Amino acid sequence: MQGDAPTDWAVFHEWFDPQATKLAKVFVLAQMLLDNEMMQEMFGQIRKLSDADFSFDGKIQAAAFPVEGVIALYENVPDTTEGDDPRIVIYSRYNTLGGRLSGAGSDAPDDIKVLRANMDSMPSGFLRDLVFDLYEDRPTYNQWEYLQTNEHANEERIKELKAEIKKLKTLNSHLGGRL
Repeated sequence: MQGDAPTDWAVFHEWFDPQATKLAKVFVLAQMLLDNEMMQEMFGQIRKLSDADFSFDGKIQAAAFPVEGVIALYENVPDTTEGDDPRIVIYSRYNTLGGRLSGAGSDAPDDIKVLRANMDSMPSGFLRDLVFDLYEDRPTYNQWEYLQTNEHANEERIKELKAEIKKLKTLNSHLGGRL
């Protein structure tokens, strides 16, 4: 499936969205029919699709689950669903991807583009789950400060290693590429 994916963002979503939405709708139908085997199959396919990376929009990234599929699940799957619930996979994936909120315009990750373009269409239950999941995983202030300090130290170490690599490449070129 990934090899067939278009690389242009708009064309990609014309290709991807109907497939993902169909999986969501079949999951809903299987739940209505109490077909546990089909529910498990559709849950597995939704998880696989959510975990997949595609090459579009000039980078390799995960595709945001389409709004129509999110609506189908949130309007038709009861909150009392036991077992594997694809809604958890979807909002968790949005949150995992959404850690990069800094992107803007065409540089934004797919989930941010989809959310920005469709915020008014997203089901309130999905947005609620998204917010609660974000707060659940949020680090404390002390953890955040520690992480920021470590990130700065790691960036400095990367600069040092890049300078060392550059020196070694220069040395190697002076030795006629014998290293």
